[in-house]
Amino acid sequence: MSQSLTPPITFQTGQATVATAGTRVQLSASSILVDRGVVVKALDGNSGKIYVGNSGVTASNGFELGAGQGITVDTDNLNDIWIDSSVNGDDACWMLS
Repeated sequence: MSQSLTPPITFQTGQATVATAGTRVQLSASSILVDRGVVVKALDGNSGKIYVGNSGVTASNGFELGAGQGITVDTDNLNDIWIDSSVNGDDACWMLS
């Protein structure tokens, strides 16, 4: 009987802070290639909303995440994803493989 081996998955993680609400932040300024998509999650301690989108995302126009909520984004490059926030200092974390 032959077995099929799956190569190990390498995870990368990070975090981004929106220092000033209404000022979008790119998750990565450099090109980071993605194999299986990116999970973006608003941190549990956030007091406002995180908005996820492309370079046109705003603090009122994007995919809205409340504290502790997340979304998987199907992209091949981390720098395609931007966030904004309704409150100064809110954060989002991300994980890709």
